[in-house]
Amino acid sequence: DAIEWSYNFMGVNGSTLRFRLNDSCGSDAFIEVDDVKLQKVILPTNATTTFFGDELITNGTFDSATTGWTAANSAVLSSESGGRSGNCLKILENGSSNPRAYDPITTLANTTYKLQFYHKDIDSVGTTPYYAIYDNSNGAYIAGLTSLPNAISTSSWVEQSVEFTTPSGATDIRIYLIHNASSSAGTATYFDDVSVKQVGVSSAGFATADSEPTI
Repeated sequence: DAIEWSYNFMGVNGSTLRFRLNDSCGSDAFIEVDDVKLQKVILPTNATTTFFGDELITNGTFDSATTGWTAANSAVLSSESGGRSGNCLKILENGSSNPRAYDPITTLANTTYKLQFYHKDIDSVGTTPYYAIYDNSNGAYIAGLTSLPNAISTSSWVEQSVEFTTPSGATDIRIYLIHNASSSAGTATYFDDVSVKQVGVSSAGFATADSEPTI
């Protein structure tokens, strides 16, 4: 009958391993071996693992168009060259102050999400970008008009990251990207790689999130 055998050992980083099987039953005896495997064992730790759900933003890279985003406050939206990799979103003032673009997303109530995006002022006129998170289900802001550090450099992008928690009943959220400009200023702010994902946290202590539940 076949007998299963296993052995755990601690390897040394960068070392070469050799496995040898010996038959000690005499010159006329033999053994047969099958299903030989070597696998890394991921041991539990005391760390907390953070993992993320699926992407909720529609067209956060603006590579060829601004599809999925809606202009507000007379903003003119366009997909322009000069993005982090490809094109980016340009929000141009066209007659009203604080022109903006928003993307509606579907969320769960009482749940934490992470918003990430990049911005810069390619025109180098010193205008300040803003963002806002609006709870369309309850008719209230989760995060009101929030200013961001200026990004004047034409060669680098500034990353922004913020976590927010939806209140009860919040299933329809709008992510606003805003160009802080006075009417008739004719200036623009640029955004790229916009992302919103649900945040999950496990205190089970897994070294990786591979076996965490899908969110």
